[in-house]
Amino acid sequence: YPWGHEDLELIEFYRDAIRIHKENKALKVGSFIGLTGAPNGTLVFGRFLGNNRLITVVNHNPFEFTMDIPVWLVNVPDGSIMERIMLSEAELYNVGKIPYEVADKHIKVSLPAHSAAIFRMKTD
Repeated sequence: YPWGHEDLELIEFYRDAIRIHKENKALKVGSFIGLTGAPNGTLVFGRFLGNNRLITVVNHNPFEFTMDIPVWLVNVPDGSIMERIMLSEAELYNVGKIPYEVADKHIKVSLPAHSAAIFRMKTD
């Protein structure tokens, strides 16, 4: 272990990832569905349990990619808000919540090259 030379940003990333995992029971025991139609270089899947509904999107491409995510497949209705709760890129990550409104059963997302994001249906 690199005592005194720890990568504090990496430690903080793991703390946030673990917190998100603990706060969302669907990520532990929820149903899983691969969301078909994801283009080459991308991976999209949903996890859901009750009102806890999440979508994970991975962009393996070396360029930014925009796609429509069919959130209706995890029972997210039109008019709902999906919040991006984590974005991870090659050099940084962000856990600021960014809202995406569900319209026509989809959300439109753009992901930077070599990145991943987690979206959760907002419940009040």
